[in-house]
Amino acid sequence: MKLDGTDSAKARASHLVSRKVTLRVPRKDATKNGRISSLGTARINEQCLKTYLEWRDYNGLPRGEQDNKRQLITYLEERAEVLKQSSLNQSKNALQLMFGVRLPNVISEVETILSTRSYSPNEFAQTVQHQSERNALFACLAWCSGLRAHESATLRRMDELSASPNRRWSPHRFDGMIDYRLYVVKGKGGLQREVAVPLALADALELRRLDNAVKVVDRGVFYETHYDVGFGQAASQSFTDASVRALGLSRGAHGLRHSYVKNRTNCLTSRGYSFDEAQLIVSQEVGHFRPSITIAYYR
Repeated sequence: MKLDGTDSAKARASHLVSRKVTLRVPRKDATKNGRISSLGTARINEQCLKTYLEWRDYNGLPRGEQDNKRQLITYLEERAEVLKQSSLNQSKNALQLMFGVRLPNVISEVETILSTRSYSPNEFAQTVQHQSERNALFACLAWCSGLRAHESATLRRMDELSASPNRRWSPHRFDGMIDYRLYVVKGKGGLQREVAVPLALADALELRRLDNAVKVVDRGVFYETHYDVGFGQAASQSFTDASVRALGLSRGAHGLRHSYVKNRTNCLTSRGYSFDEAQLIVSQEVGHFRPSITIAYYR
C-alpha cells in the first residue's frame, strides 16, 4: 500500500500498524521483537496512532517528523489532560512500539482538572492579599494570562524568545484584550507560546527582573529564570494556603487557569465568536491546541 500526502490519518495509521503485525506468534515473543500478535492489539494500536496523526495534522506538523521524540512527548502531555492513566499508558505504549522510541511516563491530570473550579474576581482578590509579593505576582499571571505553575519560571521578552514556528497560530488570539504586553513562555513538551500580560502587571514583573538569569528547579526539572517570581509547586501551594486562609477552602492554583479560560471564552463570545471558535482561540492561548481539552476547564 503506497501512501501520499493526501491520505487520511486513519489510512496512514492502518498502514503503519499492518507492518508490525505477525499473527500466530506467542505474545511474549512478539512483544520482545516489537511485533503485534493479535488483531485486537492491532486495533487498539491503530486507534491510538490515528488520534496522534490527527493531532499532528491539526497542528500542521510535518509528516516526515512523526517519530520526533519531543513532539511525541508534547502530544502525550496534552492528552494527559483528557485521558485517564490507563488510556494514557496505552497511547504511550502504542507510540513507543510504532516509532521505536523510549518515552517517559506521563501522569494523567484528568482528576485534578475535573475536580477544580474557577475563582470569582472577588475570591481571587481576597486570596492574593494573603500572599507574598512574588507569589501574588505568579497568581496574577495565572489569572490574567493563563500560565501554568511552572511557566512563570520560563517568562521571556519577545526580543529574547519567539513562539514555536511549526504551529498554526490563530490570528485571533488575545482579541478583546487591551493594554497588554506580549511575553513568551515554554510549556509542556517545550512548546513556546505568546502570552498577553496586562501592562500594569508587566511593569510589576519588570521591576522583579534579575540582572542575571538563575537556574531553578521544580519537581526535578531545571529552568533558567529571568524574573524573581513565584513558580511551580511552591507557588501553587502558596496559593492553596492563601485561599484556605481567605475563603476557608481551596480550588487549587489550577483554578486560576479555569478562571482565565472561562473569562476569555465569555469575552470572545460577547464579541461575536461562536462558542466553538472561542474555545479554539483560548485553547491556543493556554497552550493546548485542541478545544476538546480546554472544554474541560469550562466548568
